Amino acid sequence: MEDFLNWYFSWRYSIVLAVGLLMVWMFSMMVVSKKLGGFKQLQKKWWYWTGTLLLVINIPLLNWINPEYWGYGNPLYFSYIQVTDDHVLLYDQQYSYHEERNSSDNHATEVPNLRAHVVDPVQRKKLYTDHIGDYYFPRQIGRQAIIIENNTYSDYTARDEIQSVVRYNVDKKKTELLAEDGLIIQIDGEEAEVFDIYEDKDRIRIKTSVGKVAELSENEPVFHWLTQEMREEAGVKYYLYSNQLHPDNKDLAIDGEATDLSFLQGNLVNQHNYNGKSFAMIYSLNSLKKTNPKLSLVNHSGQLLWEVNLEQLKKLSGRSDLKYIHRSILAFDKCYITSANVLFEFDLMTGKLNWFLAL
Repeated sequence: MEDFLNWYFSWRYSIVLAVGLLMVWMFSMMVVSKKLGGFKQLQKKWWYWTGTLLLVINIPLLNWINPEYWGYGNPLYFSYIQVTDDHVLLYDQQYSYHEERNSSDNHATEVPNLRAHVVDPVQRKKLYTDHIGDYYFPRQIGRQAIIIENNTYSDYTARDEIQSVVRYNVDKKKTELLAEDGLIIQIDGEEAEVFDIYEDKDRIRIKTSVGKVAELSENEPVFHWLTQEMREEAGVKYYLYSNQLHPDNKDLAIDGEATDLSFLQGNLVNQHNYNGKSFAMIYSLNSLKKTNPKLSLVNHSGQLLWEVNLEQLKKLSGRSDLKYIHRSILAFDKCYITSANVLFEFDLMTGKLNWFLAL
């Protein structure tokens, strides 16, 4: 039943289908009425009124109800990937609109609503889809799959005004609160009230009533006091900088040392440490036509380990309709990539495809 509802609600041109079916129905009834001896005879048939009513109701049902809000509808693409010890979470962020009216201005506001699609990478199947709520935005903090809430988000407000930090509990199918404005929480055995929650690059930090700053741990869903050692924490650092002779190219430097690797309109999208080794994933183009983007994995020595491009993803999945590489993430000894609603799992070291799944 769920698969049917996903298909039924996810077709973007459903209004065309609904109106088309209604027209076919009415034409068929004209033919039937002639055989019955006129329209008055047709009006006596219960199935005529039932069929007509269902088709008429079908039009607003498909177009006025927001099916994503109830967790239905296949995703067009995934806005974020997060990986836990046992699951892969694919976040599908849809936007609905409402008008805000006041004495000075009328404008439409985007309302983002977030769904989580939970995949078991061992069984290689989707377990379920759950609607998390409006104004939630996913973040990857180390290995922590956390979500920030910003219920003031609109075209006219700053996105970094965070009201709360939660994590999604896959087993309980609900969010669990980690921090919220005004909430008293335990930080390293000390009680403190949360005054402000903010993002600092790829970290979530909070200002507290005791005058100290705490940071969300990378490995567990708790906050720790921010120390000087944590501030100065260093690892292998990857940089992409513009090539002076070829402005469209980005050259790779590691820990300040230039490498021989160069990427057309390159963008550093992932960094990862595994078994004491460091890796980085770089998104770039094969040509300025932007028709066949690719992902390249490099290690801390500046060695190119493997690459995969959009055309290869099409061949691997048998999906000729894939148009973009949407998201990627490096986790443990795996690399996960999404294109449209297809999830791919690759071996981190070899780039060999383990499996793929269309959701």
